[in-house]
Amino acid sequence: ENIWELIVARTIQGSGAVGSVAIAALGDFTRPEVRGQSFAVTGIIIGATFMLSIVAGPAVTAWLGFETLFYILATLGMVATAVAVFFFPHVSMSTKPEEAGGVAPMLRKSNIRKILASAFILSSVLNIFLFVYPLSWQNEAGGNISHIWKAYLIVLLPAAVFSYPFLKIMEKRGKMDIPGVVALVLLLTGVGIAALGGGKGGIIAAGAAFFLGHSIFQPLLPTFLTQTVPDAVRGSVAGVLNLSSFLGAFAGSVLAGLAYTFGAQAALAICATLVVLWILIGIPSAPQVGTETEQR
Repeated sequence: ENIWELIVARTIQGSGAVGSVAIAALGDFTRPEVRGQSFAVTGIIIGATFMLSIVAGPAVTAWLGFETLFYILATLGMVATAVAVFFFPHVSMSTKPEEAGGVAPMLRKSNIRKILASAFILSSVLNIFLFVYPLSWQNEAGGNISHIWKAYLIVLLPAAVFSYPFLKIMEKRGKMDIPGVVALVLLLTGVGIAALGGGKGGIIAAGAAFFLGHSIFQPLLPTFLTQTVPDAVRGSVAGVLNLSSFLGAFAGSVLAGLAYTFGAQAALAICATLVVLWILIGIPSAPQVGTETEQR
């Protein structure tokens, strides 16, 4: 009935987030040599589902009413719970929690800190861009906001087509440090094109470059983390990774809302500044595959 009820409901929903469980489980179920590909495929599935929801959401709302969306979400949540309970295979841990030394020593590792910082900044940048993108489509490119899903369908296509084979090739060649650099270039390119405008063509090109960069980099973070952290504390450290991402989403959304009062270029300037700051902090490097923590 009001914004406060929505905030309370969202708080309850967010407290049940199971992203860290999903990351840890995928890390347990896959070999280190193909883990980047596995997370890339997961990202593609999430992106495809995102597109499906953009198309299906308005149709369901028009047909059955807005409230029905939440009943559908609740049902899907119960289905996901059943899948996790009844269909996840059992995995025996190679290390005990007391042998792993706990979560704190993992968080003191330089590369883990870079992974967490990257998750925060990547999520911040994504939410700023997602805030600006539909407004630029409507206000600067003159597009109909109700047709924005068509633009998303086009701009997400390169990410769906190219991110997985690119990561697969890099992983097979043992050059997993390259995708991070390529992704940062694509992110900055997308932000730059969006700032310059250029009508619908420019907005689509900006989205294609940005989302391809995001789709390449996002799988690297859980991949590197699960290759570094012992399985006994993998879920807990993955929880910190998710927390960093959620805090980044919050910070990015607030910054976007404040900056957009000065125009889209101001918000995009913050976006670019965060990426440059990210480069100065240092992007995480690919861990050595086949280390002791990876042996089953």
